[in-house]
Amino acid sequence: MPWRRFFGAFMNDPRIIQKLADSWPMRRAAKSAVSMYLRGKNHFKDAVDQSKMKSGANTSIGRFTSTFSEEVKKGMKDVSKPQGTIKGTRTSKRQGKR
Repeated sequence: MPWRRFFGAFMNDPRIIQKLADSWPMRRAAKSAVSMYLRGKNHFKDAVDQSKMKSGANTSIGRFTSTFSEEVKKGMKDVSKPQGTIKGTRTSKRQGKR
């Protein structure tokens, strides 16, 4: 119990806190903590940017695939229509006669 009282008084003294803050081990510990924080933040930011780039590429590939498949389906419908009605135009049944 006397240690608790001693450390309570010790840690509440502004001069001692300032001396501890100015000491080399405390400055080094603070530098290391900030360095780890910034490296982690930059790593996370890079990972998010790469994820956005990949999802953007996937979106455009998906859009291309869906557009391509729609166009193929339209083309297949046009091919399967009777010969005289391709793309909404009708040809005369009497093509050979004038």
